[in-house]
Amino acid sequence: MVASSHARTASSSEGPVPCGGAEAWRRHPGLQRHWRRFWEHPRQAAVLARYWGRADSLSRGDLLRSTCHVGAWVALAPAGSELPVGEDGLSSVQLLARLLRLRGKARLTAWLRGVLHLVALRMEDIASNRLGGVLSEHWLELRRSIPQSVWRKCRETCPPLEATPWPSAQAGSQEEGAQEVGNMDAEVCQVDGEQHKEEMPDEEVWRNILDTTLHANGGILDWRILRDRMIDCYECCYTSADVSREILGSWALSSFPKSYLSSVDAFVRTPPGECQLRDAAACSADAGAKSATALRLFHRDVCRWLNTSAHEQRETWVGGLETQLREALAQHSTSQLRAVFRAAVASLSQPRVRTGGGSGNSMDEAALARLQLKLQRRLRSIVLQVLRSGLLDLLSDVRLLPMLLRLRCLVQGYELRHEERGDICSAASEGQWALLKQFLQADSASKPALQASEEHSATTGQVLEPVCGMQVAEEAASAPAPAGVLAAGSQRSWHRSTTGGTYTPNKRLKALPNVIETDVGVLLCCGTCSQQLISRWVVSHRFDKQFTLRPRGGHRSCGGKYLAPPGVPCKADQITHLEFCPHGTIGRDCRECNKLLLCSHRQVPRLCKTCRRARGTRVLAEEVKKSRSLSTSIIFRVLFAWCHRPPSLC
Repeated sequence: MVASSHARTASSSEGPVPCGGAEAWRRHPGLQRHWRRFWEHPRQAAVLARYWGRADSLSRGDLLRSTCHVGAWVALAPAGSELPVGEDGLSSVQLLARLLRLRGKARLTAWLRGVLHLVALRMEDIASNRLGGVLSEHWLELRRSIPQSVWRKCRETCPPLEATPWPSAQAGSQEEGAQEVGNMDAEVCQVDGEQHKEEMPDEEVWRNILDTTLHANGGILDWRILRDRMIDCYECCYTSADVSREILGSWALSSFPKSYLSSVDAFVRTPPGECQLRDAAACSADAGAKSATALRLFHRDVCRWLNTSAHEQRETWVGGLETQLREALAQHSTSQLRAVFRAAVASLSQPRVRTGGGSGNSMDEAALARLQLKLQRRLRSIVLQVLRSGLLDLLSDVRLLPMLLRLRCLVQGYELRHEERGDICSAASEGQWALLKQFLQADSASKPALQASEEHSATTGQVLEPVCGMQVAEEAASAPAPAGVLAAGSQRSWHRSTTGGTYTPNKRLKALPNVIETDVGVLLCCGTCSQQLISRWVVSHRFDKQFTLRPRGGHRSCGGKYLAPPGVPCKADQITHLEFCPHGTIGRDCRECNKLLLCSHRQVPRLCKTCRRARGTRVLAEEVKKSRSLSTSIIFRVLFAWCHRPPSLC
């Protein structure tokens, strides 16, 4: 109650908030006064240290008011000037981030929300290179500390830029970039459709055009206009729009300023790689929210890899992926394996031509250093190990579509650029690329994802070539593959019970005497996507009833449960519920079979009502004890804070 009253007093003491946009806030006399007093102070480092030292002891009202003051120092600083830095590298940006973290979940006042809006706009200017800087670690920390509601408000008030025609009145260098693009458009579009591929500029020409235009003005508008012109150009050049857009998108990604590729930049109106991901979105538009989330995650990994320019950081990135791959294969974790596959594909570069005897283009020292690390070879090895494992369903899992499309475009893009050399086997590391092409050909030969009937439920092992290292369903019983090591050191064979659209229980279930296979199959149907599954296995109940077995995990792709037709009894293949003892009851619940495990009431502890009631009472008593100790601790902290309150509150 005291904190709330102080917050209201602090909010009302600042006066009414300005009426208008960002410029009205910047010209407000109160904010200008706070900023000028700090900027003209002879000992700015001492002011920062004083605010930092007393931040923990401030009340809520004083904390919000101090946050407004520091936010004004950051937002109203002159463009292009460096913010003051105190002792131990303390800056006003770092101080503002700490004050925002100490705020917790306190409601933002009108003053604080407006000041944070100005801070967000300044961060946008820095991120877009309009102030000639990059987001340092302190700015990134501040970006994470600002509430998401502030960023949403900024995006609402700042509409995206429109792709308007090229401005007539621009700088001379910008006109030269536009003229160069226009000349190339005319040069390429004058040729007939059959000659377009020969006249298509190579990668270096596209890079030079993109770099010239981006460095001319350094704004997002140049990128949007250039992108539209390039789209018009390559749509006339290639009949295969999917491949050409992906190639162009990958070239644009490599030349795009790293400040626009930052994963924490909320003001990127044109996401990098939009050309690359647009076709993937069109291919998986009917896949729902899963495919959209997969596109965003893949885009994030692409940005992370491109923002990591140092060789040591990239080597650490690849080493971490290799470690995660080993853990995922040992634990048979499909989610972790999917994340490794996504990050590895996002880090792959285009295939390069195999050079020999000094032929080919010369590489600079940085390229030679990257080549010595063999990072791309290790990344391709990670991708191949994931595909060979067989744990990912390449046919029906829509979350893998962006990665598969990226791999397919890398292979087809190389073959289009180097038609005279033949297929991908002419590239460097031809063995790895040839294996990847075999995987992609096997995947493209099958039906698309989310289609009904038997092709939808077929696994990757039925379609891929034998080079994949996977076992088909007939070999799974004799030679299971792959095997994962458990914590105790034993091995567990990997088994999928829905291979080929027919349910097959594992070895432990088959070994049960009451589980038998019949000649008549029951058609099970997924309750979510209506995928069909045939089950010929039944379990005999203790009362001479038979239940059709169904996989307890349900349909792996959509998460739905398999349902039997009306009137047909069905049971999930949970072995603890199907393993009956000779006494006609479930093995773990039989008193005769578990005599040594009975409680004092001569009952199985899991089923004894007295023991369960006592166990619930004990748990409740422990929770009450914890809640009492927590309440006592809270009361003590409140009293301690009130006794040590600052003199201004007395």
